[in-house]
Amino acid sequence: MDTTKMEQSQGYRTGFGFVALLDALGVSSYDIDAAKEFLSDRDWLLKQMGSLNIEFSEYEQDIESPIIFSFGDTIIFTWNVGVDRIMMGLVPVAEWLRVAVMLGLSRKMLLRGSLAVGKYIAFENTVIGPAVADAAAWYEDADWFGVTLTPTTEYHLISLLETWDRSNGSLDIEKWFVEYDVPRKGATHKKQWVLSWPYQAWASDKPPSPIGTLATLLWDLPKPKGTEDKYRNTFEFYKWYGSNPHAKLSNKT
Repeated sequence: MDTTKMEQSQGYRTGFGFVALLDALGVSSYDIDAAKEFLSDRDWLLKQMGSLNIEFSEYEQDIESPIIFSFGDTIIFTWNVGVDRIMMGLVPVAEWLRVAVMLGLSRKMLLRGSLAVGKYIAFENTVIGPAVADAAAWYEDADWFGVTLTPTTEYHLISLLETWDRSNGSLDIEKWFVEYDVPRKGATHKKQWVLSWPYQAWASDKPPSPIGTLATLLWDLPKPKGTEDKYRNTFEFYKWYGSNPHAKLSNKT
C-alpha cells in the first residue's frame, strides 16, 4: 500500500508547509465569566478566519486556506504548501496571520506565537510533527504579543530575499516581515524576523490615530504584576513600526 492510500485508510494527513502556533495572553488568570467570554471570542475569530476569502497576493495566487486546530487558549494554523513552494508561500501566510492578530486585537484577544516550516501530521483535532515542535519551542520566547519566525523559517525568508527577481518589481517585504530586536523573558533581546502585524493600521491615511487606537484597546485589559512589560514591549514595537519608512509603503493588499 502506498503512503497516500495508507494515510487515507488510517484517517491522517501528512503535510510539508507552515505551522503557526499562537496562544492568547492572560487567559490562565481569567475567572469563569472572563473565560466564557474568551471562548466566545475565540470561536468568533475561528469562524472569521475559516470563511475569510483573501486573494492572497500578487506573489502566490493558489495557496489554500489554512486548516485550523484549537484547544484551550491555543490556536494552530497549518498550510500544506509543499517543499517547492515554501519561499513563495511566506507572503500569503503572513497576510493570513496579520488578519488573525488584528481580528484578535479587535476582541482584546492578544495573540503571541511563532511561525515554523517543516513536516507535520494532522489527525482529527490533533497535529504533531517536527514543524509543530519547532513552533512550540519558540512561541513563548518573546515577551510581548505578536508573531516571530523560528530560526529555520528565517533562513527561508532570507533565501527568498536573496533570490527574488528584481525585474518583477520590489518585494516590499516590510509589509509582511521586519527584523526587530525582540524583547525576551529575563530582560534580554534577540534580533529576529517578525510578522508586520501593525502594517494595516499604519498604511491607512484615515483617522483615528493608530497609537490612540491601540492604547484604547489595551488600557482596560487586566495587567497582573509581572505582565506589564508584555504590553509595554508590544506598544514600543507598534510605535517603532509606525515611525519607520516601511509603514508608509503603499497598500497593495
